[in-house]
Amino acid sequence: MNDRQTLRIPSWIRGFHVYKDWWTPTCGEILPLQPEPENAEDKNAVAVLKESRVIGHIPYHLANTKDRTGIITHFISKPTNRGSVEVSGKAVLVWKYHVFTILMVQANTSIYFNN
Repeated sequence: MNDRQTLRIPSWIRGFHVYKDWWTPTCGEILPLQPEPENAEDKNAVAVLKESRVIGHIPYHLANTKDRTGIITHFISKPTNRGSVEVSGKAVLVWKYHVFTILMVQANTSIYFNN
């Protein structure tokens, strides 16, 4: 009996402006998630990977809360579970100030877990 479940959450890949010279988003592209407990900026960060290289992160509210109970972090911290992001749209401008620009990529975040 297969007790595998999937939870899909509309979201985005944040930080694209940092990685845009290395990665071009493609609709339908599925990218794995990896917790980053050693991340100096945020020990609860969850990275989006392409070819084992970080190309962004899932939104803060999915990755963590003050009690480390963000829904994605909660599920993918278990060894039998995994998560991924499917690119569902293009990069969108979120904020621009002089030469500093923040872009995010539209995506669906999925987690696969066992009951």
